[in-house]
Amino acid sequence: MIFLSPNLPSTAHYLALEELLLERFHDQPDLPGTLLMWEPSETCVVIGLGNRIKREVHVEHCHQDSVPVYRRISGGGAVVQGEGSLNYSLILPINQAPELATVTGTNTYIMNRVASALSLPNSQKVTVRGHTDLVIEEKKVAGNSQKRSRNALIFHGTLLLSMDLKLVSRLLPQPSREPDYRSGRNHDAFVTHLSLSQKACISALRSEWNAAEEADYNTLVDRGQIDSLAKERYQNNEWSERI
Repeated sequence: MIFLSPNLPSTAHYLALEELLLERFHDQPDLPGTLLMWEPSETCVVIGLGNRIKREVHVEHCHQDSVPVYRRISGGGAVVQGEGSLNYSLILPINQAPELATVTGTNTYIMNRVASALSLPNSQKVTVRGHTDLVIEEKKVAGNSQKRSRNALIFHGTLLLSMDLKLVSRLLPQPSREPDYRSGRNHDAFVTHLSLSQKACISALRSEWNAAEEADYNTLVDRGQIDSLAKERYQNNEWSERI
């Protein structure tokens, strides 16, 4: 597996890169898997493909605080990102492992491996709750989602490391769908930080997925395509506000 850690100007560009990588792996399923990791350079909200923006986001607060809202191509709920959070994306050919043949099998296979990797010696144990939450002592430290094509998939999540957690309640209302283990808790009582450094998280996930080879994203996706897709889709209000 190869490792990518590019320096792109906005979250919209990273979302565009993810989509283009998924297309590339769909067209060439014999490529090795890719682990992409990046820290947002801006505070933003990223919503799931099917989310109703006015239900899942405090839109007026985002406008007041000049916080952009982006819609990703995968499912799941809304997430706040910013400095002190860390995104990871696995872009995998479906034929890489039998567990990847189904949505449920993919969730179980990847989530258990990520949780195990992040439960480092002398750190808190990370477990899986709900379908795609990573938790420490019943408090959420990461949400995850996936998008599939016929030949490939992308599975991505956002780890909360040191981000200001007050931003979550400021920018997001109580979600419309909650896992049972949340028990109606508000954001302040439900989310917490993962007690690991960014460097430790990157090292742990690279080791778990054997992503030893660091590559330049330009070997897989043209930068001009990223800029164009970011502008045409992810920075386009008609896309982000379409539901």
